[in-house]
Amino acid sequence: PLLPTECDPDKQVAYEATLDPVGPAVRTLRQHTDFIFDTAITRSVDNYLSYISDLLASIFTTRPDTMRSSEQVKFETVLSFTEMSELVGFLAETKVDRLGYSNIRELSKTIKNQLGIKLHADDLECDRVYEIVALRNLIVHNRSRVDRRFKRERPEYPTEIGHRIRLDFDQCFDDTNFLAESVAQLDLRVVDKFNLTTFPNKD
Repeated sequence: PLLPTECDPDKQVAYEATLDPVGPAVRTLRQHTDFIFDTAITRSVDNYLSYISDLLASIFTTRPDTMRSSEQVKFETVLSFTEMSELVGFLAETKVDRLGYSNIRELSKTIKNQLGIKLHADDLECDRVYEIVALRNLIVHNRSRVDRRFKRERPEYPTEIGHRIRLDFDQCFDDTNFLAESVAQLDLRVVDKFNLTTFPNKD
């Protein structure tokens, strides 16, 4: 018998689809899994870090007394603001920016000492967040390739120096959910301690 392609081009497309039930869209996605998983981890970590920054800014502006330190501010800076709320907002933003240069472990210790709150439930959670952030940094700053610092801190990691990390669906799914759960639990602890204003989730 004649193949569909020999009598009708439209039937040929339908015929080939029966031979390949996966379809061209799924095949295309499979060709770009590295990009998809890398993007998912990167966006998740960026959202996590943005949340931490926004949370700290909210604490500092709601409770300016939490910014007490030996740091000095120039008179000209103070006098450039006409409202106290503007000055507080500026100081909060400045402090958050400085804290942003700390890695997760350093930030966790600093926040616990200065604010009396735990960014993470325990050291195991902190270590896992630290590693997920480190993976994100490799993706963004080193083309997803393992460098000496990463390998020195994690000698058991299966990928060798100079080779590309390969994330899979399970790891990507677990890591993004882990960060989301970490944020949810931290939010409960901090809102209760500092009586912060909350907003309903519209999603």
